[in-house]
Amino acid sequence: MTGSDPQHSASPRTGAEHPHKRPDRAELKRSLSHGQMTMIVMGSALGTGLFLGSGRAIAMAGPAVILAYAIGSALASVIGAATGEMAVRYPVRGGFGAIATRYLGPYAGFLTRVAYWTATVVITGVELVSVATYLNYWWPQLPLWAGIAVFGVAIIILNITSVKSFGTL
Repeated sequence: MTGSDPQHSASPRTGAEHPHKRPDRAELKRSLSHGQMTMIVMGSALGTGLFLGSGRAIAMAGPAVILAYAIGSALASVIGAATGEMAVRYPVRGGFGAIATRYLGPYAGFLTRVAYWTATVVITGVELVSVATYLNYWWPQLPLWAGIAVFGVAIIILNITSVKSFGTL
């Protein structure tokens, strides 16, 4: 095989890694079952912000929003499938950033990590405001900040616990 093939090239970490011996595979531990992973993905995809945002978008633009969502879903599906293939081909700690570093270089890995962190922070804020908005609908006397604070603490507690306990909640 040629040296330009990422699988057979030297690892960015060690510089002299054999293509079939990947030491970082031993570091990974699969602690969630298929069912647990499915529930996590469904919970992420069908979050509170999706329903709140969809309602507002449909109210403003009408049912054509469904076409926009279908196009966006198709693009996200292709990107998700490609990312999944790369993760299966090169399972490593560090997620997308490590994969981008391996195939595109350290700067791309850095940008991928920063973009992922930024998206996670923004989405977490949107989800917290959405949950607090729903709580405010059911309990109008409850201030918006209280719902954000309670569920923000819940998210922090979930992130402190292990992955195995998160998958069983």
